[in-house]
Amino acid sequence: MSRRLLPKPSTNPGDERRSLKPLERRMKRSCVASACMPCRKRRSKCDGKAPCASCVSNNQSQCVYDKQSDGRRAGALKRHINELSEDNSTFDCILGTIRSAPDEYVQPIITRLRSNEDYTDIANFIRENPFETPEPTTPTTSTQRSYSIALSADIGISETSTDYTEYAEGNQFLEKVFREAKGDIAEEDYLVNVQSWTSVTGDTEFIGHLLSLYFTWEHTYYALFSEKIFLEDLVCGRTDFCSKLLVNAVLSLACSFSDRTEARAETSDWGTRGDHFFAEALWLLDQENMIENISVTVIQALGVMGIREGGYSRDVKGLMYCSLAFRLASERGFCEGMNGDPRDPKVEVQRMTYWGSYCLDLAWSFVLARLPQLEGELLPLPMLQAGDSADKVGGGISSNEIDARPTGSTLFDQNFSQFIALSGIVRDITFAFYAPRQVFTVRKLHELFDRLKTWKVGQPLELQFAPRNRVPHSLWLHMYHRAAVIALFRPFLEVKIDNFAPSPKAICLETARELLAISDQFRNYHSWQRFPNTVPHFVFIACQTLLLDAQNEADGLVRGVETLLEMKNCWPIAELMLLMISIFAEKWEVDLPAEVQGHLDELSKDQLRATMAFSGWPPVRLEEEATWASFRHLSLSDG
Repeated sequence: MSRRLLPKPSTNPGDERRSLKPLERRMKRSCVASACMPCRKRRSKCDGKAPCASCVSNNQSQCVYDKQSDGRRAGALKRHINELSEDNSTFDCILGTIRSAPDEYVQPIITRLRSNEDYTDIANFIRENPFETPEPTTPTTSTQRSYSIALSADIGISETSTDYTEYAEGNQFLEKVFREAKGDIAEEDYLVNVQSWTSVTGDTEFIGHLLSLYFTWEHTYYALFSEKIFLEDLVCGRTDFCSKLLVNAVLSLACSFSDRTEARAETSDWGTRGDHFFAEALWLLDQENMIENISVTVIQALGVMGIREGGYSRDVKGLMYCSLAFRLASERGFCEGMNGDPRDPKVEVQRMTYWGSYCLDLAWSFVLARLPQLEGELLPLPMLQAGDSADKVGGGISSNEIDARPTGSTLFDQNFSQFIALSGIVRDITFAFYAPRQVFTVRKLHELFDRLKTWKVGQPLELQFAPRNRVPHSLWLHMYHRAAVIALFRPFLEVKIDNFAPSPKAICLETARELLAISDQFRNYHSWQRFPNTVPHFVFIACQTLLLDAQNEADGLVRGVETLLEMKNCWPIAELMLLMISIFAEKWEVDLPAEVQGHLDELSKDQLRATMAFSGWPPVRLEEEATWASFRHLSLSDG
């Protein structure tokens, strides 16, 4: 058998390389975009690692890279984003100061701008020399005596409007409303009209006491109707914008702020405050025709009833009432006819009811981690701008482009506008987490955070947070803002975010401390009994955040828990939140400070767990915490 001959071995190196397998021929040395500094000096090859192989072999301990020399597109974009973020922070500081500070403080800043001084130097000058609100020198009148937007253009802001006093009590309050009311009615008849709205009590002084409490401590947060129009109809006996259902709903909620025994259905039981008025409101609701010809007062009453039930640990019922109100407000077509004459009571009531429902809907969404029901962007809804008179309507503003400028000429008007603006940001945060239309990126996080910072800096001078600010609805709005900041960053506590300083955890802890400081200021000025029923939610969010570093944040945790212990006497929902703090501490294996643990051990946990069945809030919070856990494996891209 013949033997096969092999080819003669080649001496050409090129032939040997061609004989390799195709995959082996395609393997190349990895490209390194930027070499370390020692390799650059030695002009040697660098593998891009830290430390690189060349530095290890040469016993070089300082193997460092110059990141600024990275000329790749991703590196350049990162630097560009950081520069833009710094510029935005600088411009926000300058513009916010020019917008809110007085002329004598702003003039040196304008002079520096015109002299082409560097923007960063100007911003540093502002931060080093902040404007301080002067001490009030004269007695002040109540900022709460302002009415709705279009009807209060003739009322100016007091120079000392950062101070605050309550309404007059009882019959004095009703007498003042009667003197300012528009209607031909004898003085001896208006008290008879007041008595006719409820069958629970005939004591007009007590009714005036409750109405005074409601418009001082509740209406300023959730303005679901026009105060002036409602009170005029109440004392004059008109049913256009006032009804027995709405009056009883208002009185039932106002009882939460009263110490009188008449405010309780059972005089010895604090937990029955307002139950007798609420029972009549439920009976009147059954008598309403809910199929056609639904009155606007029905929508307003449902919103008020929902607020009350939420504060009494009955979130399921509260959300049911509010959801019905939101749906009716949407289907009734409140978006239509909003461009009418603002002096028309019907137009004014529709505007107030729609925007009040819009803000309340987003507050429920924020608290219960759910999507809002009112879109608020179907048609542009006009709001009065600063300086507008009662016969001029501002330009159309949709809810996703709400102008943060103050509206009207009173603190109530300005605060209402700021509430709408903040609700628009909360809406976008809610949709970004629970109905995302795109991948959440660092750019989106920056965008939402910058909007929250701009809102804070752009507050009117009278509403800015300061140690001497006593306006309750302003302090509450700042608590809402801090809670929104925590909600934005809390899902990313354990997520790696490049080029983001300080870290999300540091931002959350600092914001939680600010929130508790604001709540302390509110409590010191107005007592715990004047807290609206959303404050327990905000304080819980702060305490839950401080659990991340319980040992170093012991003082804040003690203050937060003690605040909730006080509020549970007014709003039972606060007691459930104390139980939730205990549950999260156990779940996260946190060693609570001894003082906090002592307070929590005093709770009747078996009774509270039974109460959970009537509240949708604690299960939702546990489910939401599980949702945040799904973010922890992510590493946000620059996007």
